[in-house]
Amino acid sequence: MDSRVVVYPNPTVNTFKLSLPPESLGTKTEVSVYDQSGKKVKNFKVSESYNVSDLPKGIYLIKVNDGNNIKATKLIKN
Repeated sequence: MDSRVVVYPNPTVNTFKLSLPPESLGTKTEVSVYDQSGKKVKNFKVSESYNVSDLPKGIYLIKVNDGNNIKATKLIKN
């Protein structure tokens, strides 16, 4: 986990935003959402916000891959 990656609001219902360190704001950065079984359920490019309204309630892992590093944090969906 990287304390510089902040998901808000957390828990969320429909959308979330990410606060990322400067090195993770490039155009190549990918944001992936994984369910508790480790299956990738969403993939995004860096954006203002991310829509997860179609995902069921639960705990998800957000991975941010900027090409050099992978940072991870948890997301709770209500």
